[in-house]
Amino acid sequence: MKGAFSSFATGGKRKSQKFFNIVSEKRLKEAVAEIRQFTTNVLNKKKQALTTEPVDLFSRFLNSGHLDEKHLTDIVISFILAGRDTTSAALTWFFWLLYKNPTIESEVVNEVKDKEKSDSSIYDEVKDMVYTHASLCESMRLYPPVPVDLRSRQAPAIFYRTGSS
Repeated sequence: MKGAFSSFATGGKRKSQKFFNIVSEKRLKEAVAEIRQFTTNVLNKKKQALTTEPVDLFSRFLNSGHLDEKHLTDIVISFILAGRDTTSAALTWFFWLLYKNPTIESEVVNEVKDKEKSDSSIYDEVKDMVYTHASLCESMRLYPPVPVDLRSRQAPAIFYRTGSS
């Protein structure tokens, strides 16, 4: 990932580095290739296990038949990279808000400690943590992990009612 950042920091040199395959550009290509290979391996293993494992979101993508392997690989890479960054941002703000609000912090800590003694599954424990869930939601309302999600279309939008774009 160092290669990814340095390519942004070099400004105008990027095109010449790419053309001449200079070291940082070479490392970036190698890192991207390694991530793609890892993701392709995950994809292939998941395809083989489709009949034996329960259906999850990834299995639904695979079973849909609407996506090619490159698109599926891109989705997996997005899950891996984007999920890490947004989770760390959300938790950073959550813990900062807890630090700033000691009464709420003690409520959350007490709720977690109460569930710690339980014999139920982790899913059931977390599902019943109403105060912690509300605190996390409020934290993300105040400080969203992705405050703006800019998207652009790749092809002209067609409005089927009018037939115009």
